[in-house]
Amino acid sequence: MPKWGVTAVALVVLVAGFLLARWRNASKTLAAAGPPLTAVQQPARPAPVAPVADQTPPPTAKPNLALAAARENRLRARYPHSSQPLQAGQPDPILRDREPSHATFAGPNGEDPTLVVYPEQVSFERSDPIVVYAYLTEGNTRVPAQHIDGEVVDARGHTVAQLEYNDQALNADRAAGDLVYTATMPMGDGDGPAGGAYLVKVRAVDTDGDPRVGSTGFLYSRPDAQLTGRYSDAISAGNLEVQAEVEVQHAGRFHLEATLYTQDGTPLAWAQNALNLSAGLQHIPLSFFGLIINERSVDGPYVLRYVALSTTTSMPNAKNRLVENPYVTSPYQAADFSDQPFDDPALISDAERLERGAPRLHHPPAATAQR
Repeated sequence: MPKWGVTAVALVVLVAGFLLARWRNASKTLAAAGPPLTAVQQPARPAPVAPVADQTPPPTAKPNLALAAARENRLRARYPHSSQPLQAGQPDPILRDREPSHATFAGPNGEDPTLVVYPEQVSFERSDPIVVYAYLTEGNTRVPAQHIDGEVVDARGHTVAQLEYNDQALNADRAAGDLVYTATMPMGDGDGPAGGAYLVKVRAVDTDGDPRVGSTGFLYSRPDAQLTGRYSDAISAGNLEVQAEVEVQHAGRFHLEATLYTQDGTPLAWAQNALNLSAGLQHIPLSFFGLIINERSVDGPYVLRYVALSTTTSMPNAKNRLVENPYVTSPYQAADFSDQPFDDPALISDAERLERGAPRLHHPPAATAQR
């Protein structure tokens, strides 16, 4: 047989096989689909559904603010005003109160650059250099200034010093070219200005010659007592009592506060006390409420993290420098301290009053099935 004949026969066989396979597949598909619909055979319809009860959720009850306030008062009543628990992740209250705030002053219509001014410390103690900062910013980026100057004004409105800011690592400026401008108040021949509150008026000129003005402030303190650095501790009435020794130069009223931490840096408690003291070596006790330590179930020793002493005989208060990590207590067990709440009577009374006056919650009647 000629070659073309063999090829033609093979091609016919392949085509026939392909058509046979298509016919078989089509037959299987028709069989699976079932018989064809006739004029009287209709596709099945879903059965009717009986009516059901209204599924709309009832309106959410509004929060009862009076009861929420009562619960908050009962929680606060567990601890005395002089000693409160500290929470992990929250700023230390002593450090927070002594952090200087950054004041910002934009242009006349709120445009950039914005002037930012702040002191190095909230309160400078006698003989401390008084350092203040200023810079210009556009958005979150500091920009150069052509010139920044200022003046220090006392509580009576009198100018006590002129300031020249620099960004050249002169005087107290930390780094040249970082665009944070620094000024140090001249102290004169004495140990600084009189104690009190001071205003710093600042004027900056940007590289285009546009001015910005702003202000900040600070306290200059001349405290009448100093911490000596000597402490002792004991358990008293179920609480941890820490005695801090102070040397009093002039009789007056003094306020002491401190925060207590675990050795791994977990905050535990804050405590404060205020006493009238005569001149000489004196002691101010701080009582960290026992329930706070007992509830945390963390054994000692404990660390005094921050300690702050102030002379409060007159206003404004004269603040001492903040002291960090000055003392570690004895190795107490957490179970050594009282597990009894303080039950502040005033707060409990307020809670009871709020509970009596709280409006009752009214719930809507339950929905019934539709008929």
